[in-house]
Amino acid sequence: RGSVVPASASALIRNIRSAAPNAKVSWITPAPPAAGSNDYNDRKDDRELSNQNIIDGLIEYSDVNVINSHEIIREKYHGESWPCNGCHDGIHLRGEPAKHISDAAKNSP
Repeated sequence: RGSVVPASASALIRNIRSAAPNAKVSWITPAPPAAGSNDYNDRKDDRELSNQNIIDGLIEYSDVNVINSHEIIREKYHGESWPCNGCHDGIHLRGEPAKHISDAAKNSP
């Protein structure tokens, strides 16, 4: 399962490389769903698998900077997902969790 399979991630990088061989590529993996959101249980496993599939699909591209959003969120929220206060869908990041991922992307090599 997983919405994204390793071959899809790899194929996208090949397409980018064919159009722009020297492009610097950073890939931010899909963030985990918010803890406490209505979709958390339905989306958690799918998001984790998609995250790992992207990482697996890009492993052969050492020049692609992969920002592992699951790792960043787990580190920030002490092993948990980001909290949901019920005012959003629990999938699309905004506010503090989005800033943590954005900051990690800006500060990565």
